[in-house]
Amino acid sequence: MCLRQGNICSQVHPSAFKSLMQYIYTARLETHIEGVDDCMRLAVQCRLPLLKKELKNMVKKVNSYECMKPGTSIKTLTLESAELAAKLQQDLGVLCLQGVPQKLRTWLKGVRRPRRPIVPLFLVDICFSVSGYKFYCHKAFFCGRSEYFNALLRDHFSETTADNGKPVVTIRNVPVEAFAAVVYYIYTNVVQVREEHTLDVLCAADMYLLSGLKRGCGTFLGSCLSTENVVSRLKTARLFQLPQLEDQCIRFMCLHIDKLMHDEGLHDLILQDATEVRGRQETDSIPIIDDIRYHITSDVQTVSEMGEASEKLQIIDRLLEDLGLDA
Repeated sequence: MCLRQGNICSQVHPSAFKSLMQYIYTARLETHIEGVDDCMRLAVQCRLPLLKKELKNMVKKVNSYECMKPGTSIKTLTLESAELAAKLQQDLGVLCLQGVPQKLRTWLKGVRRPRRPIVPLFLVDICFSVSGYKFYCHKAFFCGRSEYFNALLRDHFSETTADNGKPVVTIRNVPVEAFAAVVYYIYTNVVQVREEHTLDVLCAADMYLLSGLKRGCGTFLGSCLSTENVVSRLKTARLFQLPQLEDQCIRFMCLHIDKLMHDEGLHDLILQDATEVRGRQETDSIPIIDDIRYHITSDVQTVSEMGEASEKLQIIDRLLEDLGLDA
């Protein structure tokens, strides 16, 4: 962005410049309808043709809507640029990858790395040391995205060392692959994880208070369920409070209960649920059994589905009988 005249900001309302900064950093712009002209003036002066085009299109839509709805007066214009968001995500990905150790960049499989010249690390002000690897990053991203890092970087600098004048924070008990995924998420809001490291990334996301990364890991785990892993992933969903993954696991169990009825992991989970019900009587409910029964019967619509559901419920009853439970 370039300002050709130093007094451009004196010609527009400060709120328009605030909207411009919001657009540049987030690909989203909000402004009062009276501030659109100032935003347009800034777009021209700062050489942002995409913003100029999108503002014109949005104003046309607003005018068309008001013509179709007599008496309607729109006061606030909100613009969300998908094109800029994609470019911004790509640029931040490049910024991130330049700070990730070279040997770990190929680990982030599937990441689009546009053919751009490698430039010196720009405005780096923090270094994270993980298992001997160094990540050269920007405090603004970490403090803005994570309350954990905000507290860490603001309150514990006395415990850090220095690397060419940059503070170095040592990260312990987090595998370097998991930390690389955390860094990439913080910069791009994209979850990039391999199945063998998902639990490590999930633990790190939980510790660093990155709820979006937690949900993304849960989505990934839910996309590759099998009769071999569904019980362990249900336990993971409960441990990390991922209700969507928990629901997916229960639904998967309902579909394959005939194959899972002899699974020792499922037996152990049922027994554990039974023992954790305080003051449980002989015929009290068991949470996992209640959930499975609910999903078996909730989607029944036809006679054939009723028969199939009845067979699955009988399997559940036999399983409970074998475990010496009544619920």
